[in-house]
Amino acid sequence: MIHIKDNIFHLNTQNTSYIFAVTEHGDLQHLYYGDKISEQTDYNAFFEKRSMLLVSALYPENDIAYGIDAMQFEYSAFGGGDRRENACTINCGEALCTFTFVGYTLLSQPPARPDFAQAHSGDGCLCVLLRDEHTETELRLYYQHFEKCDVITRYAEIKANKNAVGVDSLMSMQLDLPMGKYKCITFDGAWARERFKHEQKLTAGKFVCDSQSGASGAWHNPFVMLAEKNADNFSGESYGFNLIYSGNHREVFEVSPYGGIRVLSGISPKGFRFNLLKNDTFFTPEAVLTYSKNGYNGVSHNMHDFVKRNILPKQWAFKQKPVLLNSWESVYFDITEEKLCELADRAAEIGAEMLVIDDGWFGKRNDDTSSLGDWQENREKFPGGIKSVTDYVHKKGLKLGIWVEPEMISRKSNLFELHPDWALGSENGRKILGRSQYILDLSRSEIQDFLIKTVCSVIKESGADYVKWDFNRMFSDFTSVETPIYEVQHSYICGLYRILSEITSKNPNVLFELCASGGARFDLGMLCFMPIGWVSDNTDVLSRALIQEGTSYGYPISVMCNHISAVPNHQTKRITTLEARSGVASFGVLGLQYDLTKLPKEELNYLKYCIAEYKRMRLFITDGCFYRLTDGFEENFTAWQLVSADKNTSYVILFQKLFFPVSQLPKLKLFGLSSDVAYTVDITGLKVSGEVLMKHGLLPLQNYQGNEQSINGHSLTDFSAVFYQLKALEEEK
Repeated sequence: MIHIKDNIFHLNTQNTSYIFAVTEHGDLQHLYYGDKISEQTDYNAFFEKRSMLLVSALYPENDIAYGIDAMQFEYSAFGGGDRRENACTINCGEALCTFTFVGYTLLSQPPARPDFAQAHSGDGCLCVLLRDEHTETELRLYYQHFEKCDVITRYAEIKANKNAVGVDSLMSMQLDLPMGKYKCITFDGAWARERFKHEQKLTAGKFVCDSQSGASGAWHNPFVMLAEKNADNFSGESYGFNLIYSGNHREVFEVSPYGGIRVLSGISPKGFRFNLLKNDTFFTPEAVLTYSKNGYNGVSHNMHDFVKRNILPKQWAFKQKPVLLNSWESVYFDITEEKLCELADRAAEIGAEMLVIDDGWFGKRNDDTSSLGDWQENREKFPGGIKSVTDYVHKKGLKLGIWVEPEMISRKSNLFELHPDWALGSENGRKILGRSQYILDLSRSEIQDFLIKTVCSVIKESGADYVKWDFNRMFSDFTSVETPIYEVQHSYICGLYRILSEITSKNPNVLFELCASGGARFDLGMLCFMPIGWVSDNTDVLSRALIQEGTSYGYPISVMCNHISAVPNHQTKRITTLEARSGVASFGVLGLQYDLTKLPKEELNYLKYCIAEYKRMRLFITDGCFYRLTDGFEENFTAWQLVSADKNTSYVILFQKLFFPVSQLPKLKLFGLSSDVAYTVDITGLKVSGEVLMKHGLLPLQNYQGNEQSINGHSLTDFSAVFYQLKALEEEK
């Protein structure tokens, strides 16, 4: 609900309130974001009281108590006297624009923004209009509230009315909070170790998380958190922020000299500038904000609910995803029709539901040096065409998926010979090669049209039920033959969104998986079109536990594609138990990356068992509630819990990083159960009330048999896992 009185704006969700006001000088002052407050409150308590100017601060004429440097602004423009990091820099040539309040409008839904990824409409939209009095340039701030998810989204629009203006930066949101002891939490890494969680104590100065790769990137994910210093998974005031965007982003945490905290999120201003002519407009991506007083898990639950309800394509959001076998680590580029049919036979035997043909099926693609752009099947490898494999797979009761990397073009390709100017890079031939490929210039409409037609043709001719969309190299060239250099990267992302919107709308029954050199573009923008994503190329179970756990802070496990792979692992050479590998992979969308034709019968039978167990578990993955019971591998263990929506079923997994003889497994306090219901615990056979499990904890069955340690057949070795299933007793439901 949006409540407005005396130019005070009060947005309420189910459990939170967001409040700001217009000051006597026409600025927007942020007053409060936190636990829900009644709309009947006395707002006077929220305004800072000053009798004099803070040292060195600026102030309007004759108002010495109005300190611009210390004010909690709602959206601050560079050039107005606020010397902190600003939300926007708008240049009209002779001066910098500053903005004051004009009015507001309540909208039933936000304005259409062509080629943008955006959330579904919320429960109401507030538009606040500000204007620069000298140039008449208009700034509109949009707020949507999503009541059940406890989420507010924000974005901005700039319009040049009288003068042409240059947009040097325009962030999606700014949040100013009063003095406090906070830490910021970011999710960082690189290829094969994406989204590891990192905490930083906030002290004087700025902490910046950003991407300059042309994608949201593996180095720093756009999801970040702010929390009071003692917050953890279950307690403490915590804020979560994300951006519905797949390009260069920037998140800033700044502690002012007076102790206040400023958080900014939006497009990175580095290498960015848009020149607007009279009557032109520019929108920012949509920022997502949430708050919880119940720690990190509280923030995660809000974000998970929001993503499932308001980001994912509606036809896929709560639909169970198929268990698949991917061909990559089975055969790599040595791919043939015969080998794929053999893999399909084994996949069907163990209960898999889809075969995905990965890289190597097209052009002259026998390694990664050629053929991107030539999306025609290789008839030497597939004499009957991909469709013959599809027909064979369908007769087996399986679906078929196919890998594509449409945004790229190989130097050795027919497409590059025909259209060398389609690759990003300068006209005089300075094009930087990466992985033997260039990036297509998606800022150009004719290239967008080509990709829409080409990918739709691949889907139609192959009969594919599933598309894995990859993006394997980051930007190095920002030069286009048509688009101004500082507009290329953002225009590229808008072009990509247009392509994805057209292709997915033309193929609503095809399931799309996002991939980008592993998980380098795992963001809300891509999830608007593709409801699941490849989390990382690293399938090692220890690495995956940390990667998936880090990812879970901002994204639901129902969007994470996780594969059981062979050992020694192809990335780390680590050898781990099949129990541990299947356990980690089961908390998400399960897949396999194996040459099943070379596995012994015993291992095939165990995989068949794992898949059957997963199919029972996946009933709860899309609409269940996920908890992190620990924080990483503190004290050698980490644990996760999944609880069904009706609270009658729960799955718990406990990971042990290193084995120590005669050691104790930890007690696990569970969450989300019904206090007055008794649950059976499958491994121990005990019947325990939900109240005891949540207040006292689950006691693992201990076994002290030295190097022969096991629990009901679950071996305890270096990096191992124990899986528990809890079921509510029928008579007590």
